[in-house]
Amino acid sequence: MVSGTRSPLIYIKNISHRSKSFFLDSTSVKAHWSAAGARKSEGDQGIGKSKGGTTSKIHMICAGPDQGMDFSITGGEVADIKAGLSLIEETEFAEANTWIAMDKGYSAYITLETCEKKGLIAVVPPKTSHKKPWKYHRWIYAYRNEIERLFGRLKQYRRVAMRFDKLARRYAAFVSLAIICRFLKIYVNTT
Repeated sequence: MVSGTRSPLIYIKNISHRSKSFFLDSTSVKAHWSAAGARKSEGDQGIGKSKGGTTSKIHMICAGPDQGMDFSITGGEVADIKAGLSLIEETEFAEANTWIAMDKGYSAYITLETCEKKGLIAVVPPKTSHKKPWKYHRWIYAYRNEIERLFGRLKQYRRVAMRFDKLARRYAAFVSLAIICRFLKIYVNTT
C-alpha cells in the first residue's frame, strides 16, 4: 500500500483540519495493460486482479468535495475496511469529536473502536446482518456524497481515471497533482 501523504498536500490538510466532518471511501481505477510488469525491486505496483480485470483502488479521506486530505493506493482486490482503517490510524485530525462518514463497506465493530481511539465519531450504517445494530447520524451520512463528487472530479483527469503508471508511487503523485489542481481551481475562484 502506498500512502498519499505528500508535502504539497500539507496546505490543503491545514485548511481541511478545521472541518468538523470528514468522509472516507474508495474508488476503483482500471489499470491499462502497459501499467503491469514493473520489477519488484523498483517498488510496489498497487495493481490487483479482481472481477473487473487488473485494477487499483484509491482510498481517500476528504473534508469536502474539493479538499482531499490523505489517500492510499492499493490493489483492486484489497477490502475497503482493511485499507480504510489503516488510513484512519495514519491520518492526524486536529480536533477530537469530529465526524467521519463511511458507507456500509466499513460497517464493523472494529471500525467503531478505531474511530473511538482516534477521538472520532463514526457515522456508518450497520449492516442488516449485525446482531446488535448501532445508531448513526443520518443527517451527516446524507452529506457522504461529497467524497463521491470528489472522486468524480478527480476522474476527469485522464491519468487518474485510467492508470498507466507501473509503480504505485508514480500514480499517487498524479492523484496528488489532481487534488491540488481541484483545490486551486476552487480556491483561486473564491479569493
